[in-house]
Amino acid sequence: VYGGSVPNQQVLPALDWLTSEAGGSRKRIFLLGSDYVFPHTANFIAKKWLAGQKLARQGRWSDAAGEFRRAAKLDPRDALYGVNLADALLKAGRPTEALAAAQAARAVDPQCELALALSVNALVTMHRHEEVVQAIEDAPQELVSPELLTVLGSARAKLCQPEEAVKAYLHAIVATQTAGHLHYRLGLANND
Repeated sequence: VYGGSVPNQQVLPALDWLTSEAGGSRKRIFLLGSDYVFPHTANFIAKKWLAGQKLARQGRWSDAAGEFRRAAKLDPRDALYGVNLADALLKAGRPTEALAAAQAARAVDPQCELALALSVNALVTMHRHEEVVQAIEDAPQELVSPELLTVLGSARAKLCQPEEAVKAYLHAIVATQTAGHLHYRLGLANND
């Protein structure tokens, strides 16, 4: 049994830090390791991760998605890769694929808030409001953020369900401190 870390626990956070402003905005990184399976795999994932991050910073979302997809194929049991793939696909204007990637990430880690949010955003982009409602209502309550409650209210309003929209907006207001935009939406929903 291997008890050490996997790439997303140490390698990828270290790479993210090194390429960030706080870490010195490193442009060149050398990956070293012993000659056995884990270092080879970790280096491959790290290369794909770095390439995907670089492409994402350049706004080249389809290319970034390709790199994240390669990393995800290597370690399909890690939701982090699926979440980054879903995000890149969504930003590339490919919501159907983004939804599949986000749902795969949720299957790996049902407690991943970001995978839920990306699933919902993909559904919203495709105007699949009934499924938006279902996804949010079926999610564990601890994963449903005020932002998702706001999306739920908007979906309910688009489905011509003003009472349910008002309830969702009120829940969002209760869950957040600064909710000026929610008061506005609540007023709109009340007028229907």
